[in-house]
Amino acid sequence: MRVKYTGIIADMRGQFQESIVFSDWRGRKYARRYTKPYNPKTCAQEAHRSLHRYLVNLFQTNIKNNSTYKEAWDIEATPYKFSGFNLFLSIGLGSTLKLSSPSSGRVRVEWKLGQKGALDKFRIVIYAPDGSVFKEITPDTREGFAEYSTGTGGEYKAELHYLAHGLSRGTGTLVKAKEEDRLNCTVSDIKCNVTV
Repeated sequence: MRVKYTGIIADMRGQFQESIVFSDWRGRKYARRYTKPYNPKTCAQEAHRSLHRYLVNLFQTNIKNNSTYKEAWDIEATPYKFSGFNLFLSIGLGSTLKLSSPSSGRVRVEWKLGQKGALDKFRIVIYAPDGSVFKEITPDTREGFAEYSTGTGGEYKAELHYLAHGLSRGTGTLVKAKEEDRLNCTVSDIKCNVTV
């Protein structure tokens, strides 16, 4: 079936009796069969959605209203042909960071960085229990780990930062400080307790 838009009907959008959906994609009008959305609400899916909400909020809080940071992220995203917001989400959702204490007085950080973003612009920051920077790492591989002696016990935390185009202050923009826990349906800080 082909529909030609005339002076009588200029635009059609939405669904009709759960049988057909009319829409527009990049200026092209189309109709398709209605399909009932599938939403199983699994534990893993809920955890991933929570992480996505956290990252969107992080972007809106730290970058969206800061013209310098927003412009830096938009320039950084240019080679990928999408916005700085999309690059931010791609890095945050595509990267994983884990912190553990393999033995007394030691902390281990493991990372797997997303495929988007220049490798030399990633920074992993580990914070000591008092909130001071314990270690700052510039990874030389997309996947790896590092282990350090701590000297003190307590709760250590880790964050992933990214130094977008032209930003040279500090460790860059925070892109991740929480990780999804697909078994418990939650998102929590990247942390571990170290005993000495």
